[in-house]
Amino acid sequence: MTDENPGVPPVEPPAQPPIEPAAQPVAPPVAPPVAPPVAPPVAQPVQQPPVAAPVQPTGGIPPEYVAPVTASPVTAPPVYGAPPAVVPPGNVPPPGYGPPVYAAAPPKKKRRLWPFFVGGAVLLLILLVIGGFVAASVISAAAEERDLENVEQTVLAFDAAYEDVDCGAFEDVTTDDFRDDYAETYYGSDSFDCDEWEADAEGLSEDGEYIYDVEVNKVRVFTNEAQVRTTEQAEGSEAVDFVYELERAGGGWVITSYEED
Repeated sequence: MTDENPGVPPVEPPAQPPIEPAAQPVAPPVAPPVAPPVAPPVAQPVQQPPVAAPVQPTGGIPPEYVAPVTASPVTAPPVYGAPPAVVPPGNVPPPGYGPPVYAAAPPKKKRRLWPFFVGGAVLLLILLVIGGFVAASVISAAAEERDLENVEQTVLAFDAAYEDVDCGAFEDVTTDDFRDDYAETYYGSDSFDCDEWEADAEGLSEDGEYIYDVEVNKVRVFTNEAQVRTTEQAEGSEAVDFVYELERAGGGWVITSYEED
């Protein structure tokens, strides 16, 4: 398209001043709302589960006891402006918790009785041996004491036969060989004669009083033989020591020899 008026400069429209945008009203600053402080939640104590009393097994062997693990109360950290953490009510066992575990008691061993029987038999045998030894010692001591007394009484009975002029009592405490040796030694006879012996015995008394004294000094017993030592004295004479030899005969003793010591 061409301008209809050539040569006429074009007329510029007047410049318009820039239009400032109208300022928007500014609202005063508003403080943010402050949330009221929320008290931290109070943790509820978790009740401990009841602990079962350990059962003592028979046989006197205590079980291996495993102590239960107690759970510490767990509480969530408080978050302000958020609802408090909720702990479920009741006794809630922690993970891995279970009832106490007891070790099984070992089987009870049966006691063997034969050691008791053997020990009792051995003890009884020892007591019998000791008792037998003690009894034998007591019996032996009593028998020895009885023999000593019987031997001494035999020698005194020999002397009493002279005092009583009792030829029968003299024969009871002497052997046949002793009497024959006696007759040969004192009378020169081959055999013993009571009449000769009684005449000899009467010479030891004066006016009916026995004047011969015998004192036993020592008695010894050797199983079936014995020996007695004496000191003898006739009135008006010196004392003389004699030795009697005896042997066991039946339940008693008899004189086999009689001589000065």
